[in-house]
Amino acid sequence: MRSVEVARVPIADAPGPAFEVMPCRATVLGKAFRGASMLCIAFQAASITSSALEDPTRRGAAAEALELLVEQALAPAARRGFPPNSVLYRGLVALVLAGLERVAPNNARTSLFDEIVAALARDLDAGWLPTYKGETYPCDHAPAASALRLHAVLRGSSPDAANRLAARMRRALASGFPASTADRTERATTLAFTAAFLLPGEPELAAHFAERFVTFCDRGLVTACREWKQPRRADAASGPIIAGYSVGATALGLPATRMLPAWHGALELTAFAGGAHALDEEHPLEAALVRYGQTARAWH
Repeated sequence: MRSVEVARVPIADAPGPAFEVMPCRATVLGKAFRGASMLCIAFQAASITSSALEDPTRRGAAAEALELLVEQALAPAARRGFPPNSVLYRGLVALVLAGLERVAPNNARTSLFDEIVAALARDLDAGWLPTYKGETYPCDHAPAASALRLHAVLRGSSPDAANRLAARMRRALASGFPASTADRTERATTLAFTAAFLLPGEPELAAHFAERFVTFCDRGLVTACREWKQPRRADAASGPIIAGYSVGATALGLPATRMLPAWHGALELTAFAGGAHALDEEHPLEAALVRYGQTARAWH
């Protein structure tokens, strides 16, 4: 597969090769998509962290790249469209910071990691938090759940907030994981998204979401996943529906199924057959998602 990474991050005296970071855009599949820039940053950070844990000689290089991604995550372009209390934005930033803390403990951004996690822990006592004004999605709590758990592991903070959020998500899955607080429908993209972002910090819970997710998928000559159990029209989350299968759900299935090797291998073949090998800086979110799908792992 051709490399999808571009803008080189200079690394001084690093024992391993440098990581490269793509400039992110607010689009997916060529169309405007809110949150796309921040998701692109987070997928790149997750992939870099996971890769550095597989190859410790690259931890110095990873720290340099992750510091750059933190700066991008805090910039106005990444924050655009998110309210100050957005659980998705804050959770994704905290997860990028958790990656940096994992490869470079007690770094210059550690205090920011502490601050964001403390605020999330406090606010989550009230229940599900909004992602956008007036819009609340349980799946968007997955990055925060990973970040809370990783902070407890890496910084020795109380695990209580992580335990409570994990338990809330487990209960929601048991009763049929809702798309949002306004829509009780269970759908594949939300299950896959949750599994993908739980994996770094909550791998056992991620596996439960992955196992539910694959009940929406068919494995065969071509492996793909349906967005809903019953046919429905495509929307922004599902992406195009092709022969009854969701492009969005199938793509998110790559990181979601990393702990289910047979499913992961089959979905990877589908991605490559669909042109994933040709993704480059012109499609940074899609390329970052594929790369994370190939590298995703637990961080503790």
